Amino acid sequence: MSLGKISTRGQVVIPKSLRNKLGLKPNTVILFEEMQGKLLLTPIPDDPIQAARGILKTTRTAEELMREYRREELKLESKKG
Repeated sequence: MSLGKISTRGQVVIPKSLRNKLGLKPNTVILFEEMQGKLLLTPIPDDPIQAARGILKTTRTAEELMREYRREELKLESKKG
């Protein structure tokens, strides 16, 4: 755990140990999110599409996944009404 301060200009320094561990370089874009009263910072890769490759482990096509999603949505709607 590391501590820091917010400057009068709203700037925060990310400790070097965390920058090194996370591979943060100058000009890295950071997503700021508030979650239940806490601040979450997420680095955005230079090429988010490339970084996302391989996250979904499936052999199904996008079309097959969409069909399955639609079927599930229809099931939920039919249970409601």
